[in-house]
Amino acid sequence: MKERGLLLSKDLRDKSRSGEKTQTRRLIKGNPSDRHGRLDFKQGILKQSSLIGGCWNVGKTFKPQYQVGDHLYLQEPYTVIETNTDHASHVWIRLKYKDDDTESGWMRQPAILTHKLAARTWFEVTDVRVERLQDISEEDAKAEGTSPENAEVNIMGKGAYVNGFFDLWDSTSNIKWAENPWVFVYTYKGITKEQN
Repeated sequence: MKERGLLLSKDLRDKSRSGEKTQTRRLIKGNPSDRHGRLDFKQGILKQSSLIGGCWNVGKTFKPQYQVGDHLYLQEPYTVIETNTDHASHVWIRLKYKDDDTESGWMRQPAILTHKLAARTWFEVTDVRVERLQDISEEDAKAEGTSPENAEVNIMGKGAYVNGFFDLWDSTSNIKWAENPWVFVYTYKGITKEQN
């Protein structure tokens, strides 16, 4: 089990914290392809194989960023408002989180720099799988925290939540929906994590 950061936009952080968002999709780096072979996802590793001389030979392998059982801490902006050192040389830090991006007077600590000791929200990865981006179901699109916007627009016969996810994906990713890339799909749940 590893502890890793989870970086999301403010809206999706709020939805993850409330339990509305329980999945996230991440591009598989290295562009796996099944055009001249096959892809197998076993024991937490994606393997790309090709048929050579009657035998399947493994070429590239792709590891997901997160594995089942990993603990994720939500990375979010914060500031240190007080530090104290007691007689045993322990440093106590009091933080204030910036939930409203319009709030003034902040010396902002960017979300991407959040250390796990400053995290207040934790999740556990419960499932990891591989799929093409456009294979997302209506239920999974809802689990991504998207809204059923643009219901009048029907993308490839999909439902309102998939349409909302399409808009979200294309507004945040350099690899667009139309390219239908392979993605790792992570499912997670909120947990209570005691800090040492």
